[in-house]
Amino acid sequence: MRERGQLGNVFWAVVEHGTFSGATFAAQVLLARTLEPQAYGSFAMSFAVYVGSLQLQTALFGDPVLVLATERFRDREPAYLSRVLRAYWASWLALGLTIALAARLFRGSDSDGDGEAFLAMGLALPFMGFVHLMRRFGYAQSSTKSAAKGALGYALCVVGGMELLRRADWLSSASVYAVLGASSLAVGLVWWRRQRASTGASAAPVTMREAMACHWTYARWGAMTALLAWVPLNSWYVTVPWVAPALGVAAAAQLRALFNLVQPIIQANAAIVAALMPALTRQAASGLSMRWTGIALIGPALYSAALFGLGPVAMRVLYGGAYEVDRTTLALFSLLPVLHAAAALMRGRCLALGRPELPFQSTGFAALASVVVGLPLCRSDGLTGAALGMLAGSCAQLAWLGVRLRALR
Repeated sequence: MRERGQLGNVFWAVVEHGTFSGATFAAQVLLARTLEPQAYGSFAMSFAVYVGSLQLQTALFGDPVLVLATERFRDREPAYLSRVLRAYWASWLALGLTIALAARLFRGSDSDGDGEAFLAMGLALPFMGFVHLMRRFGYAQSSTKSAAKGALGYALCVVGGMELLRRADWLSSASVYAVLGASSLAVGLVWWRRQRASTGASAAPVTMREAMACHWTYARWGAMTALLAWVPLNSWYVTVPWVAPALGVAAAAQLRALFNLVQPIIQANAAIVAALMPALTRQAASGLSMRWTGIALIGPALYSAALFGLGPVAMRVLYGGAYEVDRTTLALFSLLPVLHAAAALMRGRCLALGRPELPFQSTGFAALASVVVGLPLCRSDGLTGAALGMLAGSCAQLAWLGVRLRALR
């Protein structure tokens, strides 16, 4: 019965995450079709930095919540939620304002619109992250079905808001962040109110020092892992225009247009691992996690095959011929979903076994392999070099985790 319930949680987590991913995917496609490559490249660069901040936020706040809310603070969840939210808003408002200030200073010498996109992203950053933190609390409570309904509201707000901006001819690499920030804040507040109504009052208080000490004990490896994890998949939006100046910022747009085809399944992988974390934590010593690993890899494997076969058609349909890709680069990208899924599941198993240093070590190895392989190739092969860098990082991490997990048996 418990396995059936866990399967239901995984299903609704995939639906919820798929809806969020679908909204992001639709927003990316609409921007790519509406903006010039230079402007879309500016957005791609700023969005890559946002993804890095989101990974760090998830490590510091989101991932610890999945474990601590279901174990240590189970009877004090409302007080725990309050402390986590206070810490989040204080730190992420400061981070967002720092990015916005830096972008404002850079904007004076920026003629391509990069500074404007970074400025808008910095101002929207804490609101965009808020909704993802509340999603983690939903996963911790196994209320993924309710979360899926909220995700639908978010998708409607994002797509509807962007379409209104497009019709008014106001859609730009900066204005899109107003829609993303407002939509995230609205849905996050709805989830927060439901959370408070469903949990009631705490049996005992939780101090900020206690909550943050528990978070840091759990997240000190995860935070460093998050910073390194940004390198293999997201650093290329910033580095390709730098190491291959002849391609310019438009190269970031081309890379983002291609990665949009991979992003949905990568986000679905994250949803599956997040939904499985409570079960992996409770049953780390059993064989359940291995069964889930096999099941969870079926979807990414099918997606990889479909991407390789239908990728060129999808590029033409989605972008109207504005962005094309050669077969070699597409073949490399089509390997990413299944490799990334396997590595994500192995990282989750390491955390469930109480070995958070292993994901950190493997991610450092992946970042190093990605840079060593991809950076020189970007100078000569452009996007194909970036694809090889991404692939090298995924393969290196998978190999490292496989060896270390086998040694733990």
